[in-house]
Amino acid sequence: MRLVKDKLKAYIMEMWLFRNSPIVMFRAIGNVVRYNIQYLRHSLRPIVFLFIPVLFLWKPLTTLREIRNASYGRHDALSTILPLWWFFLLAICIISLTNSILHHDGNSAETLLIAQKLTTVSAPLTIIFDYLAITIILGITLAQHRRVSLWRA
Repeated sequence: MRLVKDKLKAYIMEMWLFRNSPIVMFRAIGNVVRYNIQYLRHSLRPIVFLFIPVLFLWKPLTTLREIRNASYGRHDALSTILPLWWFFLLAICIISLTNSILHHDGNSAETLLIAQKLTTVSAPLTIIFDYLAITIILGITLAQHRRVSLWRA
């Protein structure tokens, strides 16, 4: 990967240095395209691994919106609680990830102190997140019971 990056930089520099020579320019452009394809081949796996956490963080919100829409029968129910719940989910995930990286790489006392402070911050956020989750679940459950009772009547 490092070799491919170095070659890409060299060919881009060659294009800049020999911009008056069309033969050298076209050869450098061809090499840039070839090594760019190699670079993308090497970097496809990390890109996929970055896509999965984004999907992991976005899917709970969309799934909960679908459940809400099916339970309430309308799109405006729980309109303020759902984005707030998702915001706290993102905040907790980011803090937990940062905390685990700090604990893993933390060799100094300062790093471990920062990790401890992040743990202190994440505790109230987790409590608020849990409260919002319970509120959403109870609201959806009550809406489903109401719809079932109207359906049976």
